Amino acid sequence: MNHHERLSEDDYRSIHQAGHALAEQGWRRAFTLNQMLDAWQDLVEDLQEGYDGTFAYEWHHDLRCRDWLHAAWPMLTHRIQELRRPQLQALDDRYREVTVLIRTSGRPPSDPGDLNSGWWHGRHPRVIHTDHPHDGLPAGWSPPETPIS
Repeated sequence: MNHHERLSEDDYRSIHQAGHALAEQGWRRAFTLNQMLDAWQDLVEDLQEGYDGTFAYEWHHDLRCRDWLHAAWPMLTHRIQELRRPQLQALDDRYREVTVLIRTSGRPPSDPGDLNSGWWHGRHPRVIHTDHPHDGLPAGWSPPETPIS
């Protein structure tokens, strides 16, 4: 299946219905699959440059685009899933590269292979820009590496 194939009415309907179903479940509005894949891509690309530690306590809110994708995925037609899975997988792989596991006390980390675990919440940015690396970061976040001079 290539990306230039025409989508069916059922494909479009599943995307539309997923957006509206999630809006009814409390999402701010009916988002589209493209909007949320774009938001996930933007976040992943931003993380490659580093994350502003000032916003560390908003981290889980920043991950809401991935939460939406997770919730919407089973509502999409098999065909849409197959078409968009490579893009989502590539973004997830890049996300794993630019993040590290959150240190947990006594709890095993989320399994990145478990699609039902919300594994992306068990990670934090690898590069954190902050003036005070030991203050203000959530529990379990490692302070950014400091070069020794």
